[in-house]
Amino acid sequence: ETIMLVTEGAYSVVRHPAHLCSGLILLSATIGLSNWIPFTPLSVIGNILVFMGFHYSSTEEEELNLMKWGSKYRRYMNEVPRFNFLLGMWRRSKREQE
Repeated sequence: ETIMLVTEGAYSVVRHPAHLCSGLILLSATIGLSNWIPFTPLSVIGNILVFMGFHYSSTEEEELNLMKWGSKYRRYMNEVPRFNFLLGMWRRSKREQE
């Protein structure tokens, strides 16, 4: 069980960096292998389902974290986006300027 809230490093850009990286690796592999394995509607549906699973898993995790850390985690949620890397980098640069 985690006893401290980590908000530094990759967690200062997105709240779920492992899910984001896993999804991007899967998407890259699907596109990269499309010369040998046809990129079909089923592969598109599969990628969408995987991203939906990551979204659902992240939502469940955030509910647990809200119960653990309360307002501290809610503040973190307002500062750091769930998956949007570009927005996360923008907000991080703004926080560092303050």
